[in-house]
Order: sequence, then C-alpha cells, then structure tokens
Amino acid sequence: ASELVDSFKTKAKNLGKDGKLRILIIGDSLSEGHYHWSHVFRKNLQAAYGDGGYGAIWSGWAQYSQAIKGWMWDPEKDFSSQTKGTWRHSLSGRGDKWPYLGWNGNFLFTDMPDAEYQLKARGNKFIVVYSSGTYTTFNGHNVMNKAGGFTVNIDGKSHEVRAAKKNAPLDMGILEYDVPQGEHMLTIDRIHDGTLNLHGVIVENSSPGIVVYNISHGGWWAHSYLWRQPGWNRFIAACKPDLTIIFLSKPESGGSSEVSDKRVNPEYEMLARRLLEAVPKNSLLFFNCWEPRDGISPSDARTLADRLAWYEANKHAFLDLQHGLNAKAMKELGWFHDNIHLAPPGGEGIGDAISKLFLP
Repeated sequence: ASELVDSFKTKAKNLGKDGKLRILIIGDSLSEGHYHWSHVFRKNLQAAYGDGGYGAIWSGWAQYSQAIKGWMWDPEKDFSSQTKGTWRHSLSGRGDKWPYLGWNGNFLFTDMPDAEYQLKARGNKFIVVYSSGTYTTFNGHNVMNKAGGFTVNIDGKSHEVRAAKKNAPLDMGILEYDVPQGEHMLTIDRIHDGTLNLHGVIVENSSPGIVVYNISHGGWWAHSYLWRQPGWNRFIAACKPDLTIIFLSKPESGGSSEVSDKRVNPEYEMLARRLLEAVPKNSLLFFNCWEPRDGISPSDARTLADRLAWYEANKHAFLDLQHGLNAKAMKELGWFHDNIHLAPPGGEGIGDAISKLFLP
C-alpha cells in the first residue's frame, strides 16, 4: 500500500482552491458504529487536509444521533435532521424488501402523504438519493412496490419528483442541488402515488478538503454489496471516490459463484469490478482485519492467507492489520468490547494508528 498512500498524501497536500479528495469506506460492523476507527480516521484527515463536507448522511440519522454524538457528528454543532408523520426504518436484508435497496441497509420509507423529512446542514452541494422504479417484494405473497412521487424544497425553492410508472425498472434516483456555501434547510414531503424509499443526502462544502463516505453496515459480507439494484453504481459514481477502502472482516469465499468456480475470492473480484465500473479512476485499498481477542480459527487463518495471496497475485494494494496490531496488547489496553468489536479506547487507538499512515 505504500505507493498508493504516498500518492494520496501528495494529492491531499495540493488540493488547490476548491479541490476535494474523496474516500469511500465499504465495511461491516468493524467500520460502522459510534466508536469505530473510521470516524476517528475521518476527523484526523479533515483536521490535517481540510474539511470537504459531511459526505453521506443516512436518512435514519435521527435514530442514531445520541449514540454517535461526539464521534461521528455532533447534531447540535454539525447538522440535524428530523421526521414528521409516519416513517418506517428498513433493513434491506429483510425478506419483504427484495431486492436490496440503497447504499447500505439503513433507510427510511413511507407512503403517507403527510410524512416529512427535514435536514439542516452546512454546505454548497446537496444530493438526495432515493429508489426509483418498481420491484417485487415478498412477504408470503408477491407485491409490486412502486416508487412514489414527492417534493424537495431547499431554501424555499420546490422541485416535484414524479411517481414511477408501473413496471419502470428499479433504479437509484439522484437529485443534485448546488447552492451558495452556508447553512441550508432541505425538506422532503408531499409523498404520493407509491412508496418513497429515502436513503439519505450527500452534503459537501465549497472549501478544499477530505470527504469520507462511510457506507459500512453491521453484519455485511462482500456479497451484500454485490446484489444491489442497478443504480448502486450510480450512487458510487455520485460519491466520486478517489480511494475506496474495502474492510470486510468475514472469511467469505465462493458463496456468490457457481460450484464449479475455482476462484479463491470471487466476491472480492466481483466487488472490485463493480466499483471500478462505477468510477474507473478509483483506487482500491484492501484491509485485513486485526486478530480477534482470543485468537483465530484454522479455517479463518486459511481464508486470510488465501486473501493475501490473491492481493499479491492481482497487484492490489492492501494493509494487513494482523501484522500491524497486537491482539494481546489490545486486550490489555481494554480496546475490545467483545472478541472482535472495539470499545471506545480501541476506536480511538486504531483510528489514530491508521490515520498516521495517511497524515503529512
């Protein structure tokens, strides 16, 4: 990874008047949550190179605002969101929400006309991300779900989005609004003629700096990011990542391919291909997880060895944290919450350690 990280630091120190350097993190529970390394990593890089904006704000933010306060964002200082009326919070792995939707497993959805979502944030670019088209759900019987129409209002200027036509293909809707740098109120309401699946809003600043898009989701494997609606590529393209960190800790190999497929890491190959199709100039950096508190099983050790060999054979940049972090020392420092997840001191410690590689 040395060459890739050196290139990153050179670019970060020469962003120009309004340049951005965007990082996308694709991971599982080790990179999600209010005490994990990724948020410390973001804070440290933005402090060193400039704050390019909030990145992707999940529409389910209000449910996590207190838990994440002081780690990811401060809702009193940075931005705030609220809902009115009836919304449901969805996990996209649910059997009645097929196919998967959105940039991760968390989003809000409603078909109620009086439902409303408000986001107050500072920035100069706001991108609303939602699902469009139709798809079949399954909850004991087949039901056709159609994306509803709605209204976006930003600073008093309204834009109406029409409901999907029946049998329109499932896709990702991207609505981009350029406004003067400052604090803005974005409101989504007047839902009609279908269901609005609202994934969130991308927010960036006009100033140069780093933007970190963290779309990690607890419990997800590589294949969770493969079986997406076609528009997932469109969302990745909207993020415009210069660097994507793929940090998936589960020892997965072969579950997404045919039985006759002899590849060692087909899921990783498929995910890498999809990311590069979305953003061809995107650089990929793979992380191998730190060793669990109580040691690693022989089968997991074998999978990790296969993965390292695959990185080398395909000339992928990677960081092997099992050789960079000492599980025994982490345990003695109280860095573990359980056998693998981090306590707050672990999030700080590992976040700082990984940040140092990228700092001037």
